[in-house]
Amino acid sequence: MNTSRVVPLAVGKTYYRLTFADPDLTMPSVEAMVFIGTNIFPEDQSASESTHYFQDTGSFIQFGGATDSQLGGQCQVYSYNGDSIQSIHDLTGLVEALKQIYLRAIELGEPQLRRASGKWE
Repeated sequence: MNTSRVVPLAVGKTYYRLTFADPDLTMPSVEAMVFIGTNIFPEDQSASESTHYFQDTGSFIQFGGATDSQLGGQCQVYSYNGDSIQSIHDLTGLVEALKQIYLRAIELGEPQLRRASGKWE
């Protein structure tokens, strides 16, 4: 999937993470997250590249940003750096990505998930 679009990040703005259930990238799952900042933790200061942090929307609404208070385990914070940030979209980018996913799914005959074989532990 083409994710080369650069998304400018703004603290407090909602962004969307796309993940996929299939290797053909035709079955997306969309998760909304709130951007809470770049290099916000002390250990980030010595890192060789920037780390961008996002928080789940539920805890952000309930408690505010993870950087605003001591939330303990009450929120989910996601970190992205390097190329991994390319899986994050603003709303415009999400719509564009979903259009591409739709076209790919149609082209591939709308693939269906199959039960995995093998032993699972």
